[in-house]
Amino acid sequence: MDVYVTLRFHHGGKLQQKPRIKYEGGIVTDCFDVDVDKLSYFEFVDIVKEIGYNCSACVVYIKPPKCRRVIEVKSDRDIMGIVHKLKNGDIVELYVTHLVEETVVAPLKLDI
Repeated sequence: MDVYVTLRFHHGGKLQQKPRIKYEGGIVTDCFDVDVDKLSYFEFVDIVKEIGYNCSACVVYIKPPKCRRVIEVKSDRDIMGIVHKLKNGDIVELYVTHLVEETVVAPLKLDI
């Protein structure tokens, strides 16, 4: 039986993990009817790129339904430990956090 879930990406804000998981600020992007058999680390990376983030400068955390903690997504292994627990119609929360703040650098003027 095929299982389809909604991936709910929280991005553009900050992840607070204590005293409880909370994402402050930012926006939410939903990806509907995602087949759990096709979930992978690279699928997450592609979606994060599509919503406008450089994956080398951010970390994605996943919070499975009915779970009180988040797991950093670093490989397919992190995802495979979760997919067998998902049921049709579940909403899987994902949090995108930035490792570095984007800075603007003025061009350098050289007198040569």
